[in-house]
Amino acid sequence: MGGKSTTINNSATRISSMQIQSSAYGRCIPIIYGTNKVAGNLFFYDEFTATPHTTSTSSGGGGKGGGGSVTSTNTTYTYSCAIMFGLSEGEIEGVGTLWKDKKKVTLDELGLTLFTGINTQTAWGFLTANHPDKALAYRGTAYVCSADFDLGDNASMGNHTFEIKGLLIYDKDAIPSEILEDFLTSNQYGLGFPINKIGDLSLFRSYVMANGIFLSPMYDEQQAGADHVKELLRMCNSSPVWSEGVLKIIPYGDSVVTGNGYTYTPNLTPIYDLNDSDFIDIDE
Repeated sequence: MGGKSTTINNSATRISSMQIQSSAYGRCIPIIYGTNKVAGNLFFYDEFTATPHTTSTSSGGGGKGGGGSVTSTNTTYTYSCAIMFGLSEGEIEGVGTLWKDKKKVTLDELGLTLFTGINTQTAWGFLTANHPDKALAYRGTAYVCSADFDLGDNASMGNHTFEIKGLLIYDKDAIPSEILEDFLTSNQYGLGFPINKIGDLSLFRSYVMANGIFLSPMYDEQQAGADHVKELLRMCNSSPVWSEGVLKIIPYGDSVVTGNGYTYTPNLTPIYDLNDSDFIDIDE
């Protein structure tokens, strides 16, 4: 008489929550001009799902009088969830290279959908259908999302870095004169500087264009707006001047330069010609 059949069940430990990359409340939304790299900030996470995968093998139980069969089952899990990664202020042009840990991937490969942060942006359809109380449009914020993001067999998000093609793209970078004007006057994130108080920037523009000065700054830390402006102009060898009731930008360049279809011609005419007679001699 044959032996009894035996079943052996093996199961991996089921993970109960996701291991996240970065999720910080109150973190500054980066303002990115030109092209820059940024690590996304997880701001929505729901529907963590563990999917079981069971395989079985059988042995023994053959022939007359043989022992009972042994069936082994092995259960492992893969994990997924719904996520939203905040990227930067919009409207951006798009996402270039994307890295997951050290591997280059694409949005399509990861099943991510991009919202570029336009002012008419509507809520993600998945939220509208499944979490209507959380279905916000996030207008002015660029983000990526997935309703079924693959977390593999260890429920780990991994590290994601996004190459953001940001605001005011000119080739890959941005033109400093356009950065300055946008940063000062944008209704969304600007300094509230009146546009009619900005003087003629054509000299400044011709200087940076002719010299090929293009920048890709990312503003992601709290700092006085005036300091950001000074830093920008310092990189452009220029200085802000308040004159005739408007803000003017004066480049320090003192020679004629031509490039990128522009010619910068400095004004080298002296305003004053001072000699010893123009100073008061005060005896100590």
